[in-house]
Amino acid sequence: MAIEPLLAAKADPNDCQNCLRALLAGAIDRADSGVLITAMRRGDSVAIEILDDGSIKSVAHDLPKFEIVPPGLAVAAEYLPQHGVKVTLRLPYAQIDPIGDAGT
Repeated sequence: MAIEPLLAAKADPNDCQNCLRALLAGAIDRADSGVLITAMRRGDSVAIEILDDGSIKSVAHDLPKFEIVPPGLAVAAEYLPQHGVKVTLRLPYAQIDPIGDAGT
């Protein structure tokens, strides 16, 4: 797991939890031996990427399907040959003050 320091997103916590739980469960089901999770700022959003190392034979049929994506969130999936499926969850970026720098 790799997460950019002081990264914050603005979204409903329950929506995020439910969406992440579903994405992680899918990645774990597809994985042959592991799942890599990264989070970083991308422009005006936070991108959480979940990469599994599973092999799929039919990309069109086996990519994750997202029936309900909460408002303000975006989900995309792609098959990366020799790597597995990468699912990206995008949330609005939230500017925060660094911890300990309040009032300076």
